[in-house]
Parts: sequence; C-alpha cells; structure tokens
Amino acid sequence: MQIDIREPGEGEIYFDVAYAGICHSDIHSARGEWGPVAYPLVPGHEFVGTVAKVGLGVTTFKVGDRVGVGCLVGSCGTCEMCESGYEQWCTSTPGTLWTYRADAEGNPTTGGYSRGFTVRADFALHIPSELDFAACAPLLCAGITTYSPLKHYQVGPGSRVAILGMGGSRARGRADRQGHERRRVRHLSWTFQGSRRTPLRCRSLLRDQRGRRA
Repeated sequence: MQIDIREPGEGEIYFDVAYAGICHSDIHSARGEWGPVAYPLVPGHEFVGTVAKVGLGVTTFKVGDRVGVGCLVGSCGTCEMCESGYEQWCTSTPGTLWTYRADAEGNPTTGGYSRGFTVRADFALHIPSELDFAACAPLLCAGITTYSPLKHYQVGPGSRVAILGMGGSRARGRADRQGHERRRVRHLSWTFQGSRRTPLRCRSLLRDQRGRRA
C-alpha cells in the first residue's frame, strides 16, 4: 500500500522506521473492534528508527540519531495535566493525540507499521547506542506501562507490587522485575491488581537510562 508521509515542519523530525513492536490493541484497531475505523489504517505505536530529516527549530535531534516513539505524538502542552507530565489526559485543544488515527485537524495519520514517520521532536525519545535497537521497540508500550509505576511509586526493597494485564505487559514485567533486582530490589510479589491512574509518561524510561531528558 502506498501512503504519503508529510515532510517535517517546525519542531518536527522525520525518521526511517527500523523496528516496530506488535501490540494487540493494533490488531483490535485494524479489525474495527474498538469502534468505527477510517481505512486505510496503518497501526503501530511502539517503534524505533533513525532520524533522516530535521525541521526548523529542532535542537534535540540530528540526522543519524536513533529515535523511538510510543503511543502519544501530541497534546496542548499547557493545561494542568500536561504541565504535570500527564499528556495522556490532556484537557485542552487539541487534546491527546495518539500515534495513529487522526491529527489535530482530524486528518487520518499513520503509525509505526510504515517505512517512515514524522513526529514532534518533544514526543520522541533518544535510543542509547548501547541498547539493542530491535528490543527497544516493545519497551515503548508494554515496557513503559510496567516500568513507569515502579519508578513513580519508588519501588524498593520489600515492596509488594502488582501488574494488571497479560501478554506484553506481563512479559515486560518479568524483565522489569529482574532489572530492579539487579539494582538490589528484593522480595517482589506479583499479583493481579492495578490502579486506573497508572502514570504512562513515556519519556521517563529512557531519560532514566541516560540520566538526562530525552
């Protein structure tokens, strides 16, 4: 299928997609199981690639950088929720913009199952060179869904934590558990229980890896 990817505008980057994870929500969306869908639809919301073009005003990325994108690609950036780091609950215009379906003007957008992607630079992540490029893709959905609450609630020795979910979240949870144990966290108990307001801010994962804002 031939699709058009827009050139990066001011504050945006374009990158060639190298790897994309498969989330079951993409399958639901493609099948129209979550409501009406405007076809053709190109899903994918956990993917990585290499920056090929940089728009005006972008100083955080350059051509050749390794980059990743998760489930969010935009929000107002100024409402109380955005200012608090919860862009997924944006309360102003244009609201939370998900990686595919529609942009701020309602035009259909494409996701990570494409050869390239244009995104606002502040909704992209630097992928450290020491990390396996392909393995980073699922970290941007299932991985961050599990890692973020562990980070947010300062999981430590003796903590009892829980994972709500199956499939990717559960698998990544085992990996996160192992990672925390390597950092001297012990005696974690995993059960099925969760919080509706689990923070999902995608930037925290790799920012913590590098010790700087991605």
